[in-house]
Amino acid sequence: MIIGVFKDFINFVRNPDDEQLKCSFRDKLSILIVLLAAHLLFLYIIAKPILDLVESYVKFPPSPTTNFSMTETFWLFVIGIPFIEELVFRYYLRYQGLKTIILSRAKWNKYFPILVYVTCFLFSFLHLTNFPKRDLSIYLLSPIIVLPQVVGGLIITYLRVRHNFISGLFFHWLWNLFSIILIPVMLYACTDGFSESTSKYSISYEYVLFLNLKEKRFEFEEFDGRITRINARSFPISQIIDTIFYRRYRTSNDHLINLKFESREGLTRDELVLVLNSEFGVERQDSIKVLERKP
Repeated sequence: MIIGVFKDFINFVRNPDDEQLKCSFRDKLSILIVLLAAHLLFLYIIAKPILDLVESYVKFPPSPTTNFSMTETFWLFVIGIPFIEELVFRYYLRYQGLKTIILSRAKWNKYFPILVYVTCFLFSFLHLTNFPKRDLSIYLLSPIIVLPQVVGGLIITYLRVRHNFISGLFFHWLWNLFSIILIPVMLYACTDGFSESTSKYSISYEYVLFLNLKEKRFEFEEFDGRITRINARSFPISQIIDTIFYRRYRTSNDHLINLKFESREGLTRDELVLVLNSEFGVERQDSIKVLERKP
């Protein structure tokens, strides 16, 4: 069955046709699971290593989960947005309803492949809007950046046409559930935190996947120009750096973090930046004029 599914999918990609398969619910579910597993393997074995290379040239946007709790992420990014996207891009990809009155079957079959490719193209490149700043490099590398969405969009379109709208929507739900919540949670669970103690200071931190407004806080203590304590929970690293160094330094790391720093005698900002630089890639913003501000 698996070979037959892939053959039919490849034939559909090469020459899309509006033909619905007559199969049982069990068969539909089996086909969906096979394609979902194949897409996840493609995403993490092939696409991710390529995107990691691209990330050295393009700054990827932070995960949307850094601005939302797990519950909010589930309802917004797993359920809500996929439902809207499926309505906009794939709901009408069957010859039925008003289309049978406006278009003949022959014309529909003629333009159907174009419709499939255009909707997949628009669906994929819509995800470029996730980048807050889109320069020339984003557009030049866009075919690689949206590669997971291209493959995923073709699979969803195949399921929508061959089975029904619910089948494609359910795949989209599962795809986002795995890629946005389940797999990141498992990866974060396998990631150890960091801690270091010296005669001058102690520092520890762990990355946080979802925003927790109840825990979110930033505590900062300074005495005579020396920083003695930092306690940040569910706080973006970039904001921590901005706050401590008055935007004199920056980092491209926008992950949420639980950070604890303590020092009896305190560290100067120049000393602290050396500690944070080794962990978070902090660099001085020489090109930005910053007003002098006393602590």
